[in-house]
Amino acid sequence: MTNPYSDADLKAIATEALMLTPEVAEMMRTTCLFERQRRLSPLNIDRLAHEMRHGTFVRGTPIFVAVLPDGAMRMLNGNHTCEAVRKTGIAIPVVFIYLKVRDIEDAAAIYSVLDTQKARTWTDALQARGINEEMPMARYVLSAVAFIMSGFRHDPANAEVKSRDSRFSCLETYRNPAGILAGAIANAPAVHTRKFRQVPVLAVALETARFQPSTAAEFWGGLVLDDGLPANDPRKALIRFLGNITGAGTTRWQDMARAAALAWNAHFEGRPLEICKPNQMGVFRIVGTPVGKETVARPAPATRAAAKAGSGQVLTKDGVFPLFGS
Repeated sequence: MTNPYSDADLKAIATEALMLTPEVAEMMRTTCLFERQRRLSPLNIDRLAHEMRHGTFVRGTPIFVAVLPDGAMRMLNGNHTCEAVRKTGIAIPVVFIYLKVRDIEDAAAIYSVLDTQKARTWTDALQARGINEEMPMARYVLSAVAFIMSGFRHDPANAEVKSRDSRFSCLETYRNPAGILAGAIANAPAVHTRKFRQVPVLAVALETARFQPSTAAEFWGGLVLDDGLPANDPRKALIRFLGNITGAGTTRWQDMARAAALAWNAHFEGRPLEICKPNQMGVFRIVGTPVGKETVARPAPATRAAAKAGSGQVLTKDGVFPLFGS
């Protein structure tokens, strides 16, 4: 097989490492912009700006520049990076790669294939960091953590959530809760496990397991097993609710989160619940956690002792449980 690069002119390729300052970024955007560049995406700029502010933008990220015969340059990638630098005012270390081209069409041909094979899925990222194997339900937990970070709303525009470094950092907070939940749902019927792993439900479960581990294991384990749960058991009410909206997609995520929280709250407070009605919940609140309220209401007498024992907390004279870390 003939090597198509055997006659490559290495002198036509040059590299330069430098700090991309706001001034240089402005110059590149003003004088070297490729005319056929895609439109800027505000979401992508916000994601990059977030990484720059937090020091997680990859040092040495390459910016590919085509050099025309008359010496004019056209930046073929790095457009969003330059805009993020201008927005933040933060200089970043990058590597410029200069390649001599015959004409603008030659530059366009290169532009059309740049980065098309670079996309890395979240699963790829989990695998690369070794998390996929060591954290229970890693792929599902990663999505649920994004929902938590967005304030229990589906918010694809959230720059922090889009940043992989931010999400992976937050993921560590839920490593132990994920382990508690994985143990609680072991050997459960697959149909109920799938319902439990839905993003908004798992997000609520992770938060409960973080602050009320024993009670959470009992609640979510009992939910997925559904072993003779009475009709007025909050777990049974949640199972029925989830069964009715399976496949609804992100448009119902907030309803699902509210239903999960309603069922958990009723169980934690010792109240029966036959129907989950998300629209009846005012402020979104997960009892026993900081979500929605800074203190935890006194449970009903029937479950007060169990909640106290399960949480490892001490009831104060005011009748509330102080939160972990408060």
